[in-house]
Amino acid sequence: MRLLFCFLFISTNLFAAWKQDEFIIGSYHQPEFTGDFSTDTVTFKAYRDLGFNTLADHVLNHVQDPWNIQKGYLWFDISPTDSVPEIDAVYRLSVLTYIAGLKSFIIQRPVLTRINSEIDQMTNDFTTITPAYTAKMREKFAGYVVLPDEASPADLVNLVLPAVERIFKNDPEKPSLVNFAGNLTGDWSNDLNKDPVKNLTLNLQNFRKNLNLYLDRTYTQVFSFDYYKFFSYYTPAGLKQGPVTGGSNKHIFYKLLQIIAEETKRTGKVFWGDPLCAEHELHEFSRKTIEDRWTPVVDRKIDSLTPAHLRSEAYSFVIYNAKGILWYSYNYPNASSPPPVSPWASNPLWGQSEEYTNYPSNSSVIRGEVQNINLRLSRMGNVLLKLNWLTTVHGNSVDPEIFESHLPVISGTTPVFYQKVRVKAIEAATDASKSWSDDSLAVGIFESEKCNYLTIMNKSLTNTNHSKYNVKGDMYPYIINKTTGAWDVVKRKYKKKPGLTSFELQIIPGDMELIWLGPEKISPVSD
Repeated sequence: MRLLFCFLFISTNLFAAWKQDEFIIGSYHQPEFTGDFSTDTVTFKAYRDLGFNTLADHVLNHVQDPWNIQKGYLWFDISPTDSVPEIDAVYRLSVLTYIAGLKSFIIQRPVLTRINSEIDQMTNDFTTITPAYTAKMREKFAGYVVLPDEASPADLVNLVLPAVERIFKNDPEKPSLVNFAGNLTGDWSNDLNKDPVKNLTLNLQNFRKNLNLYLDRTYTQVFSFDYYKFFSYYTPAGLKQGPVTGGSNKHIFYKLLQIIAEETKRTGKVFWGDPLCAEHELHEFSRKTIEDRWTPVVDRKIDSLTPAHLRSEAYSFVIYNAKGILWYSYNYPNASSPPPVSPWASNPLWGQSEEYTNYPSNSSVIRGEVQNINLRLSRMGNVLLKLNWLTTVHGNSVDPEIFESHLPVISGTTPVFYQKVRVKAIEAATDASKSWSDDSLAVGIFESEKCNYLTIMNKSLTNTNHSKYNVKGDMYPYIINKTTGAWDVVKRKYKKKPGLTSFELQIIPGDMELIWLGPEKISPVSD
């Protein structure tokens, strides 16, 4: 087959020496480590085989752990000071990551107790090549995670920025990864007030303002977005509550992604999505102080995860121009009894809850589908990384799964799509059933040089969507083969009048297809 070459424009990062060179497929929180070199090598290999290329290595208060460089781990300890308790943090770069071909982020936590001398010590440790810290380890060192755990929504960004700036000045080759969520909107109680429309507008305004406060700095490079749209739970009495994550209002998910896509495009910055990869906790425990025992708070009934849930979580970010995903696993899945006084000091609960290969009841669903998604994204990644986002539109202004309203829909001014009174941009496919609807579809529209690309997602978690797409002009559609990474021709229908090209897709629940619209004919093509 003769190939059509469409040169992809790679945008230059004007703000720093760091530039993303691959689509990130990572995990938030480390695998479960044992301290044994041979055992942990197997764990790292399992992550690589599942399609991960990056670990965001959260080390939470592991000051008593016995691991050291002789066992395969390189430690960077921050000495306790009056302002930094002994249990504050330990920084670790595992030498095993480069053996497994993975990159690692190093944690910097918490923001409020960091002082300049300690940031300088940490960055110096990771910029100075020594016999213990080799150039190969430097290559696999992805960057620094700055956790804003102790900051309130009102001052979160202002408290993060000084640490990010100092790290940038010390080590501009490596980014600081900061995770944001709905907390950028401010007080979530606004949603419970008597004027929900006014408070929704206020929340969105606050989100954009606070996000721009972060993005409009030359030293900020990347952030991740932590938000879970479809999880709810039922109390034993049958009362529906949620989402379990607390603060993630499912009626505002795509609106926040729209803001992120717009503002990262404006500033040339990068964001990565954090899809959820766990069943939520069935039993919630709490305690007043770190010395107290955990006590039960509530028992929940959680709907089982399905592959469609996982696909929907991951691809929702991609259609809004995320340049990577970092799977996040929720703490304490299915813990039936209170955790120990110090869960981070106890391997089984803390470590196991963060491991993608060993969930108590959903291991086959999670492991199999996360692997499928990761491997498919890795084959699409080189293309996705180089695309420039234009807009994202939905088949209906109200989402059928999470009931978010006022979503942008296709209009006569939408790029690429043909939209006339008698010809809709998206229609029922030739053999679609009578129940067909475009309500569940969402489309990300991109360009690169003279080519357009579409990420078409089926948001339904239960129904396969078989539909026809009408695009302007004499286009030749190609779909990326998620098994091989090659572009396959899609059968098209071309009409000179009214001047549109039509093609059909069948998309399973939660899935996404990547389409390239080529301007020239490639043989063989079926018209």
